[in-house]
Amino acid sequence: MKTLLLTLVALISINVIAQIERVTLSEFKLLSSSQLQCKLTNVIDYDNNDSSKHVSLVFQNFKYQHISDNGVIILPNQEELNSFIKDLSILYSKLNTESNLEFNRENYTVAYYDFAKNKIYILDTDGKYMILNKEQYTKLVNWLNTINF
Repeated sequence: MKTLLLTLVALISINVIAQIERVTLSEFKLLSSSQLQCKLTNVIDYDNNDSSKHVSLVFQNFKYQHISDNGVIILPNQEELNSFIKDLSILYSKLNTESNLEFNRENYTVAYYDFAKNKIYILDTDGKYMILNKEQYTKLVNWLNTINF
């Protein structure tokens, strides 16, 4: 009985740590007021013999300039990535017009407002946002277009 109890306690106290490796396959940084950092990451799960890729966009919330308040957008597959690029491209075509346009998706929102000419807003699901101008948009979309899952 004593041995069984000790064995049970020993089994309960063993921590199971998943063997996961994250490998950055591609990286893009846009140093602006929002400090955008993008990565294509391959996540390898050795325990389940599985892997997946995702694109992450991490940026400083434009609302706060003196405290760290990062927004995060994860694009988990090629379909989501293509949708994000398409949404940004449509907004880019609306710059300098008198219209407002917003795409609300599950993982992000992108928007153009006529009061902010030449600017595209990117928001995460918590409402944290960054603002891109034409040059920044071009650099970001050029990098995104290089990615294939």
